[in-house]
Amino acid sequence: MKYSQLLLLPLILASSSNFAVELRSFQKEDVDKKAALIEAKINRERYMVYGLTALGIVHELYQWVPLLTGLLGQTSADIAKTEDTSMFQAFKAGLRSLFYTKEGWVSVAQCGLSIGGFVMISKVGERFVHPDTLYWYVNAHAPYKRTIKMIQEHLLVLQDASLDCSSIAIHKDSLDSLYDRLVRQSELICGYMTYKCKYLEDEEKAIGRRALNAMFNSQSDWLKRIALQLAADNQDYGEIEKLLVAYGADIASQLNHFSVIEGETAYDRSAVKKRIRPVATS
Repeated sequence: MKYSQLLLLPLILASSSNFAVELRSFQKEDVDKKAALIEAKINRERYMVYGLTALGIVHELYQWVPLLTGLLGQTSADIAKTEDTSMFQAFKAGLRSLFYTKEGWVSVAQCGLSIGGFVMISKVGERFVHPDTLYWYVNAHAPYKRTIKMIQEHLLVLQDASLDCSSIAIHKDSLDSLYDRLVRQSELICGYMTYKCKYLEDEEKAIGRRALNAMFNSQSDWLKRIALQLAADNQDYGEIEKLLVAYGADIASQLNHFSVIEGETAYDRSAVKKRIRPVATS
């Protein structure tokens, strides 16, 4: 078994080194493409929410019409039958007609279906209702902190001197894959900021663009430094760990800065935390 691993070692090292050379790069063109896709997706979700809301209201009103018509119609008919009938007695007769006749129960059933349909439409709409903020987008679509944590876990395992060659190759391959994911998430973060800057107020737009440029430059610098370490012949896992910690802190600080620029409220952030809490505990 040991001899077979030694024979396969050159192939393993060659494949891992070739893959490392092809690490995904962080480019402005990719960010711009992501920005266009993000804007289109959020606009579709917004229009879908508007449509579901209008559909729910129309559906609710339409289904209540037979019930109200039946109740008011029966009440008016009872009033017309006798002049000495009180309004309370007429209304009571209308309720009796509603709950003790076949037609009345049909109206009640229609209202029940109406409420159920409205609840179902509301539940579907909840999937598309969210704060339009960078904090929401990062947690929903670009959880870079989770990716950093996963990279750190692999770095910790790789520092075990008892690992065999095949295990080392597997963990290094995972590092490269996670790095590519980190680059994609960085593109999404900058892409969302690009989209959001278009809709800022005039006085905030210039500040937002400066924050976007700072984020892009920081992402580019940190990712290149991490990539160089991952592509090195003798990887320094401790140095990669330090870079990841500093990278995460820098990006988190810039995200908080942009949240002020875009006008994120405490309610917006609270709503996002409520939505992501189940994911965090799973």
